[in-house]
Amino acid sequence: MTRVAVVTGAARGIGAATARALAADGWALVLVDRCADDPALDYSLATPDELDAVVASCGDAVGVVADVRDQAALDEAVRVAVARFGGLD
Repeated sequence: MTRVAVVTGAARGIGAATARALAADGWALVLVDRCADDPALDYSLATPDELDAVVASCGDAVGVVADVRDQAALDEAVRVAVARFGGLD
């Protein structure tokens, strides 16, 4: 049985590395990232293209653009996991 995870911050850095490691171990993934800059920060955040690239490199994965500070958006990521993969582990 395939294990399923949601990974936040998945478009870059530790999130992307975690996603790729889980995918290499056979996990199905819902990969979440905000994919938008924050005016309070003086550096750029990930882009939709970066999230798409990680999704493409992870096999059985789907990307969801969502801000982790938005509970409804995270609920949607879980709904996607349930609809596509039957649940979460």
